[in-house]
Amino acid sequence: MSLRDPNSLFAVVVLPAACAALGFAAFGPLGFVVGLMLPLVVLANLPETDERIAELEARVEELED
Repeated sequence: MSLRDPNSLFAVVVLPAACAALGFAAFGPLGFVVGLMLPLVVLANLPETDERIAELEARVEELED
């Protein structure tokens, strides 16, 4: 379960649902909407760093030499 994986059940369902429930308990219907959307927006804007791609690019350059 990774937060950066766009297909992760935790990142797409569990975390937003928990935030929505907490938002609803604290602020009512508006808190529900904000709590539901905020984790999805934050997770969508995380920078993607894929070390595997950098590693493969380095290997390709090494093989080309």
